[in-house]
Amino acid sequence: MNAPFKFKHFEVHQSDSAMKVGMDAMLLGALSEIKDEQNILDIGGGTGVLSLMLAQQRATQINNLSFKITAIEIDEKAAIEADLNFKRSPWAKHLQVIRQSFDEFLQNNTDLYDFIISNPPFFNGGLEAHQRGTKMENSRKVARISHHLNLSEIFRGVNQIMSDNGVFYFIYPYQNHDEILELSNQYQLFPVNIIFVKSFKEGVPIRGIYAFKKTRNACMESELIIYESHRVYSAQYRELTKEFHGTNI
Repeated sequence: MNAPFKFKHFEVHQSDSAMKVGMDAMLLGALSEIKDEQNILDIGGGTGVLSLMLAQQRATQINNLSFKITAIEIDEKAAIEADLNFKRSPWAKHLQVIRQSFDEFLQNNTDLYDFIISNPPFFNGGLEAHQRGTKMENSRKVARISHHLNLSEIFRGVNQIMSDNGVFYFIYPYQNHDEILELSNQYQLFPVNIIFVKSFKEGVPIRGIYAFKKTRNACMESELIIYESHRVYSAQYRELTKEFHGTNI
């Protein structure tokens, strides 16, 4: 078993065969500003950690009894584990996982969502995770993920199912920044907040965390520094993630 991902009231466990929780999920979940949204969607939910992070935050808001979080996950093992994690959490009645591709979900969905979040599965563990398998296994994994959840499909789908006043949070490697802004504009989703994530203060961004809406507004930009020195987390990162580690880091 992997080291548990800790919440205030319980721990999320993940088997070796399931998708692993990485720093991308930690950052996206901690930085997403969920408020009083009622209908929430997690695209590519993995083992459910992002949905659980949102539930923990949402449960502290006013009218917390009425929210619903749906996670979409195509991988069978990850979806099974997400369902188990949801059922053993304090927010079980607010959470559900649907084992489908995003494309299949779009064909059957009739709801609109106030809050949508996505940490694309290709980056849960990154390319390094795929490189541990055989060449054939890697090619199948990458082909499956690219086919079922690519950038264009994500933005097209979000435009289709997000409410007029909804918000979409998304994390992706910074090297794709220009492509992301071009595609989001194409599908009439406009950035209102961008956080550039750096490993060290002097370095270049490695990730972008984006918040998009359907109305064009001024876009706020900021930076998050993960480490203050080698293997030593910054005070900024420790403060940001303290609600989800359960222990000091």
